[in-house]
Amino acid sequence: MFVIKVQYGEVTRRLVLQEPYTYQSLLQTVLSRFELSIASRGAQLRYIDPDGDLISMNTDAELSEALALINQSDAQPVLRLKLVVHCSDATCESPASEESVVFVSAGHQVHNGAASLSEEVKARLEETESLEAQIQEVEAKAQAHMVRLEEERLRVEEERRVLAAEEEARLALIEGERRRVLEEEEKARHLAEQAENARILHEQEEARKILAEEMEQRRLIEEEQIRAAQIALEEKEKARVQELEEMLQRCEIAVCAEREDSLGRISALLRMGCSVASLSTIFCEDLLRVATQIPSSEPREQIENQIEVFDDCVETGVISAEDEEESRNEPEPEPKVDWELQKALKEQECSGDAFPSSAQKRAVLEAGNRAENLATQLTEFYLIHNPGHVCKVPELVRLYQGREAELNRALMDRYRCDLSTFRKVAPVETPEDLEPVDLEPVAASKSGPKGDFGDEAAAQIALANPIECAHVAESNAQVPEAAAPVYDDKLSSAIALLVEMGIEMPMENMKEVLEKYNYNVEEALSELLS
Repeated sequence: MFVIKVQYGEVTRRLVLQEPYTYQSLLQTVLSRFELSIASRGAQLRYIDPDGDLISMNTDAELSEALALINQSDAQPVLRLKLVVHCSDATCESPASEESVVFVSAGHQVHNGAASLSEEVKARLEETESLEAQIQEVEAKAQAHMVRLEEERLRVEEERRVLAAEEEARLALIEGERRRVLEEEEKARHLAEQAENARILHEQEEARKILAEEMEQRRLIEEEQIRAAQIALEEKEKARVQELEEMLQRCEIAVCAEREDSLGRISALLRMGCSVASLSTIFCEDLLRVATQIPSSEPREQIENQIEVFDDCVETGVISAEDEEESRNEPEPEPKVDWELQKALKEQECSGDAFPSSAQKRAVLEAGNRAENLATQLTEFYLIHNPGHVCKVPELVRLYQGREAELNRALMDRYRCDLSTFRKVAPVETPEDLEPVDLEPVAASKSGPKGDFGDEAAAQIALANPIECAHVAESNAQVPEAAAPVYDDKLSSAIALLVEMGIEMPMENMKEVLEKYNYNVEEALSELLS
């Protein structure tokens, strides 16, 4: 901020400048405050420098130098200025006051007083005028230069705009090229990824094929191993079955030999005068019947019950009349002895390889006893339920020897009863005058309800306890027969047809199916087969 006090004649005015002014603007401001003509020629500001010289100011640079003198001075700088105005009246000069601000004094000096000035002043005025002319010329040149500079600036700006547009276009082209390159790289990368994925899939497929082939080969090898193991197991089973069959044959040979030996002993005892009643406590009834060629000694009531059951089966249709006639007309089988087996047995006994120990002989005898007991039970069972199958008893005994549980299940499914339930043994009361006797030795010597052909030890036990043996024989004889189910003729004929067609199932199930279809055998057969 600048404070200027200007004195014009006796009038002093104060000016406050808020910003730096140029020389022309400062001069115009001073002239306008004193109401002087701006067009007054010769108006000039002058100041005395520190060297005492009078310096005229005509340009902004000179004004800046004068202001610089203020900044470079002491605490209270002093700048002496004079305002010289050439006008029609006079030229006025006024020195500045000695303060920290700029004081400008102005006055009027008539043109007529110019003569009183010294020649030096005139020379200085002329010099000042020449300087002003030079300054104006310089200003004109500077103005022309500024115009040229402005034109150059405009041209440069235009060139700059053109260059900027060209640069922008070039950058846009570069950006487009960069984007195109990026897109091509992305496409190439995508194609490479697809090719890599296809290669991986192909390798995985090849690996799966190789793995599948390996698994197939392994499966074939395992199947071959399993097949070989099965063949080996079958061969082993065949060998075991063959061994069992050979053992069974040897057992049958031994049983036949023992049976022949028992028959020989019975014949010898009969010739010695023993009665049949006394021999029945030692030997089984079948052997006695074969040895004496006498009919069965079964109680009359039991025979009558069997005849009644047999007649009921014929009436209900379970057994046809033709089967009845064939079973009644069929002669009793005569005892047969396989002399080839006897010869083989004798050869084995001579060689000493058949039974190297008495324990094996007892095992064979026990097996023969079980087979004979099973044959007796099956014969009694089929005499009650199906007499036409009595002829199949030897084959069933051979098949189910040692497998009585399976035989009982098959009979239960077919006839609704088995060997253990088709009859119930009635309890026998012990007489009060007899003491209870342990019958385990007798039961051990007689391994069934019909007894065994026994050996000499069993015979001695039986002869030593005739009462207990008779009691056991009486209890074995008192066995009631199970009553067969009774059906009407229509149902019996339908069941017989289904049985002839090979349907094997319980009678009650057949009855339910036939009753469901009103005894229509075809519809019942369709359901059973489905």
